[in-house]
Amino acid sequence: MKTIRNFFQRFAYVYMENRLPTAAAGLSYYVTMTFFPLMICLYSLLGNNFDYAVEILEFVKPFIPDKAYDGVMSFLHYVSGNYNDLMLLLAFSVILLTASAAFRSLETTIGKMQGHDRYVGVISFVMSVLLSLAFLLTMYLAIIVMFLGRNILSAINNFLPFLDLEIAILNLRYLLLFGLVFVVIWLIFLVCKSRDDHYSIVVGALVSTIMLVSVSGIFAIFINASIKYPLVYSSLASVIVLMVWLYSCCMVIYCGAAVNIALRDLKQKAIPS
Repeated sequence: MKTIRNFFQRFAYVYMENRLPTAAAGLSYYVTMTFFPLMICLYSLLGNNFDYAVEILEFVKPFIPDKAYDGVMSFLHYVSGNYNDLMLLLAFSVILLTASAAFRSLETTIGKMQGHDRYVGVISFVMSVLLSLAFLLTMYLAIIVMFLGRNILSAINNFLPFLDLEIAILNLRYLLLFGLVFVVIWLIFLVCKSRDDHYSIVVGALVSTIMLVSVSGIFAIFINASIKYPLVYSSLASVIVLMVWLYSCCMVIYCGAAVNIALRDLKQKAIPS
């Protein structure tokens, strides 16, 4: 019991000392700015195929509030009807600016938690741009894996028609989404982790993944049950809901990082000097 109490005390200290709600607000601003240009780039990577893009949205729909989903779908319709090379170029440029700024915000906050940044100065800027490109590539590869997994199960189902794999495909979707979220968060913690520290980031990544999936589901239920949201924000309701949801996701990521730091500090304290 004492160990658990010490952990929560240390977690609360890290949380308040680094003003994580404020940091999450700043991060969510950059993530929101990145979200729609990212959709344009992914739409291009999917070969400008509207049906494929809709399938991707259906894949994550259970974890997105209906209002945010409607806003994203409307934007996707706009992109499909107005897509051109200039739009792609502008979207790619915005991603490099906003996603790299988001990474620097992440790296600075996690660096404050652990006591020192991993990247500083010009190196921080260069790495943020490179990691932005790596993030875009990771998203594309994740989409390929998703479609590959679906196609494999469909092929098995065609070869063995007496088996009903519809339920397996549905369960695989949630399992794959959970695994993808875990890998992305783990990679975020890994690239922000100082080379001088040797603490584990697995626990925090797992906590963030579970919280992210749970918070997204609960948030979606809460927002969908709120009938006054569209009345208050009118046509901006979908954007407001999306921003609040992204803020919640950023907050969860920082809480996972705080879990890692709290565990690190307790472990260091337990080791006699």
